[in-house]
Amino acid sequence: MIIRPATPANFSAIKQLLHELDLTENPQLKNFWVAEIDHEIIGVVEIDVYPDFIFISNLGVAKKFQKQKIASKILQQILENYAKPAYLYTIIPEFYVKNGFKIATNFTAVPKNLSECQFCQPEKCVAMQKLPT
Repeated sequence: MIIRPATPANFSAIKQLLHELDLTENPQLKNFWVAEIDHEIIGVVEIDVYPDFIFISNLGVAKKFQKQKIASKILQQILENYAKPAYLYTIIPEFYVKNGFKIATNFTAVPKNLSECQFCQPEKCVAMQKLPT
């Protein structure tokens, strides 16, 4: 498996995968990374880079490749590439806790109304953080 920054040639596959996983409907398709096996895009993640941190969103793996720790591998690669604190909003905090994240009680750099929370399940949305080691 290769994990790398996406290119414009990947945009169609990214959109298709985001749709399959019911992730963001209107991605701007910038700052995406992809996981691929045999030239097939099987996973995606969107990274917004700020001066002091990164913001992670739209992490997902094609259904036929789930339960193989691919999302964890994508996350690990991103965290290694960007030696900055990482933040995200999620409705599945248990996955991120398994990957070293903690609930962020004072994260306000990216307001929830700028994330997809209002379209998903805002009552379940949790801010998470992981500081570099």
